[in-house]
Amino acid sequence: MAQSAHDLSLDRAIATRLYLGEALVLATLVQCQGTCARKAGTRALIGSHGLEGSLGGGLFELKLAEAGASVFASHTHQLFTYTGPDDVGVGKRIVLLEWLSSSIAPLFALADSLAALSVDGAWIVDIPTPNTISRTLLLAKAPEEEHPETDGITVDPNQYATLMARCGGKASFFKEGAHTLYVEPLKTPAILLLCGSDPIAQATARLASQCGFCVDVASDSLEDIREEDFPTVRTRYPVPEFSHLTETCAIGQHHFVLILPQTMDSDFALIRQILATSACYIGILQGTAERAAMFASLRKQGVPEAELAAIHTPAGLLIGAETPSQIAVSLVAELLAAHSGTLMPLKSLPN
Repeated sequence: MAQSAHDLSLDRAIATRLYLGEALVLATLVQCQGTCARKAGTRALIGSHGLEGSLGGGLFELKLAEAGASVFASHTHQLFTYTGPDDVGVGKRIVLLEWLSSSIAPLFALADSLAALSVDGAWIVDIPTPNTISRTLLLAKAPEEEHPETDGITVDPNQYATLMARCGGKASFFKEGAHTLYVEPLKTPAILLLCGSDPIAQATARLASQCGFCVDVASDSLEDIREEDFPTVRTRYPVPEFSHLTETCAIGQHHFVLILPQTMDSDFALIRQILATSACYIGILQGTAERAAMFASLRKQGVPEAELAAIHTPAGLLIGAETPSQIAVSLVAELLAAHSGTLMPLKSLPN
C-alpha cells in the first residue's frame, strides 16, 4: 500500500485500521538524494506481517523492513537512513518510521475528509529527536463543514503560506532551529467519474481504485450501478437522463471524467455538460463514426476547436485491448499518463 503525497486514501485506511485496534508503523520517505525509485512523500505501512507495499525495492527495502520491525516491536519512532541501491538506482534516502497509536486515528480521519473538500493544509511532523516526534495538521483556514473535535489542529494562514513558499508546495524535510521538520501538503485526490455501468465500467472502477484514484460512478438509474458490481467506488450517483450531472457530481478541477458506451444522445448531452466544467481530463470510449458525428454536432453548436481538442476519444491507449479487463488497462493507463502530465496531446480532430 505505497502511496504518494497527492493521494490521501492511505489516511482513511490508517484511521480505519487504528480504530479497529491494529498496531501500525507509518513509513514515510522524507528525503531522497541521487537516483531513487520513489519521491519524497511516498508512504507505506508496516504491520504485523511486515512492509505493505514498496518504497523502492532492492537492498534498501530489506534494510527498511528490518528497521520497521524493530520500531513495530518497541513502539518508538526512528529516522532510518540508507545509502545504496534500490530497484532503480543508487542514492541516499531518509525514511521516517512512525509508531501510530489509536489516539491519532481521528486526526488521520480528518485529514482524509479535508482532502476530499479541497481544504488547503499540510501535515507537520516536528522531530526534536528521532525518538520524539509530534504530528499535527496545519490548515490555511477553518473548514466550512463542522467536524468532530480533534486534537492536533492549527489554523494559521500566515504560517501555512510561509511553509508552502519555503517548500514549493512539495513534501520537504528541513532544519528549523533546533528541530527538524517534515512538511507534507494535503492534496485533493484525483477523482475519476465514470459515466456508465457496463462490464467495462466495472473493470475500470476496480483497476482505477487499485491505482490510487478516488472513483465515483454515475448512471441514469441506481439499479444499473449496484454496490455489488462497484464495490470499490466512493459514491454511486443516480442521474436520470444524465441531466444536471455536473451539479450532482460536483465536477471540479480534480476530476477525470470518462464516458463509457451510452446512446449518441446521452453522449452528446454528457459532453456538453462536462465541457462547461474545469475537469482536468475528458474521455469518451466510442467508435470512429460516432466520434466524427459527435464532433460535427458540437461544431454546429458553436463549441470552439480548443474545447474539442480537450476531448480524448476514443479514450484509452492503443494496446489492442478487446475484453473489458483489457480495455480497463488501456483506459487506466491513459488516466495515469494524464495525471502525471505525460499524456501526449491529440494530433488531429475529426472533420
